[in-house]
Amino acid sequence: MVSIDNLDEVRRVCPSAKEMTEAGLTYLLLPKLKLPDGQVVDGLLCLQSRDGYPTRLFLSARASSKALNWSSHRILDREWHAWSWTGVDSNLRAIQILLGHLRALR
Repeated sequence: MVSIDNLDEVRRVCPSAKEMTEAGLTYLLLPKLKLPDGQVVDGLLCLQSRDGYPTRLFLSARASSKALNWSSHRILDREWHAWSWTGVDSNLRAIQILLGHLRALR
């Protein structure tokens, strides 16, 4: 479960953010997330270890950035895309996790 403080910090970047769970994992659904290149997509931030990564950011569409090694995933009855990016620890605050993943898209 995400604390109110953590969720409020994320809502400063994505006002409609809300917590979701599936298969014992906690996600933050991030509607209309603005990426560093200006593209607007829905995001899904996994705050726990998944697929061998400590945390993951999934997007509703592939970003137009230089990120490589995209893969598709079915989560919360929806198709999501993620790139190979690691090193964003799950012990950080939710906003730090989100910003750590967004840095990879610059």
